[in-house]
Amino acid sequence: MNFDHMTSVPMSFEYATFSLALDFKWLIVLASVFYAILFGAIFWTRCLRACWAALLELALMQKLTKGF
Repeated sequence: MNFDHMTSVPMSFEYATFSLALDFKWLIVLASVFYAILFGAIFWTRCLRACWAALLELALMQKLTKGF
């Protein structure tokens, strides 16, 4: 029989399963938030880097074409 560690009262199987499911639910939520923050940051960093490279290339082309 499964016991609650705080009160040493026997828990039913349904309650233990529900409690475990809640624990996994919050673990999945936290993992999803971590994934979104990490890969979102990587995505936006790459976007900003690509935009910056395009602006530099455009400025360089304008500088080169002004000489002609």
